[in-house]
Amino acid sequence: LSLSQQVQAALAGKSGIYLDSSSITGMWQDSLKTTPVTVATNPVYVFTSKYGAAQYEFAAVADASRPLFDTTSMIYDGTDDRLLLQSTAFGQNVPALAVVAYVKPATLKVQSTVQVSINVATSSRLYQGLNADGSVRTVSRRLDADADTTITSAAGLISAGTAYVLTSIIDFAGTGAMTMRINGTQVATGTVGGSAGNTSNTVTNRVQLGAVSAANFLNGELGRMIICGFLPTAGEITLFESLVSEVAI
Repeated sequence: LSLSQQVQAALAGKSGIYLDSSSITGMWQDSLKTTPVTVATNPVYVFTSKYGAAQYEFAAVADASRPLFDTTSMIYDGTDDRLLLQSTAFGQNVPALAVVAYVKPATLKVQSTVQVSINVATSSRLYQGLNADGSVRTVSRRLDADADTTITSAAGLISAGTAYVLTSIIDFAGTGAMTMRINGTQVATGTVGGSAGNTSNTVTNRVQLGAVSAANFLNGELGRMIICGFLPTAGEITLFESLVSEVAI
């Protein structure tokens, strides 16, 4: 089976999102989905996920906030580009969250790849980001009332203009372990604060690509990405990392 077919099987019937930035299928330039994305430099207003138990539509908040399609990735301008998944239960009442994202920063600054947030805009169940010193971080809280727990890698592990597979894994209901990897190598660990259990069963506010809340905008490219509302096995994590980096950005 191809990597794509293996990932499809791994996500079948599960709380999972696969965003394939190398395929224009499910990409639209406008909110009404009348104009499909056809060539590089087209702006992306709607981006539809694949696989998992359901399909999800990520959408821009305005024309000015649309990233640009770039054949195998989307280019975010670092100013206001972001795509949001709203009015959905994704990430609600789940035992774990994992994100595997292929990212190429154009500059080094405080910026975000993805935010999974419930109820309160600043209350991230999982927030994956990059720092100005070349380190990466994952921020999390299980419940809105919990304090944030942040794990951060050593500085100087990423550079502008180079693509990296960033993996963040949080086991809320089990050990509480937080793990972050770069290109398959573990670079940061910790334990999420508060008590163990599923994430808060409140209404999801957003899953956001390219920003956290309305700040820390990504300046660079986002390639393929997988977001899981379950705890992947070690083999599944390796599979997901292989798929997102299968095509260069």
